[in-house]
Amino acid sequence: MNTSMQEPAPLSGCFVRLFWVFGGPCLLIISAIVIATHNLAFPGIADVFYGIILIATVIARYIDKPQSNEESPSNQQAIVMYDVIFTISGIVLWTITHFAIKGLI
Repeated sequence: MNTSMQEPAPLSGCFVRLFWVFGGPCLLIISAIVIATHNLAFPGIADVFYGIILIATVIARYIDKPQSNEESPSNQQAIVMYDVIFTISGIVLWTITHFAIKGLI
């Protein structure tokens, strides 16, 4: 009987996954709310923070890719698809936030 036990993931790997699944999206939403409600200047520090969190979330997703002996094209495709959808959604949210400031929505 050949049973192989997987080694537990390091704690840093857990933090990376928690960031791209929960932390990054939550921080983006909070940043968008702050930008919209405080009528901050464009571009401002809140916009820079928003961009950094957006980029960091995409990088964290790439870092957290599944480790396997064979790189499956479907796994790589799923990662790229997530990154594209998340980035476009983040840019759309940021744009809508700035339109809300101007009272266009």
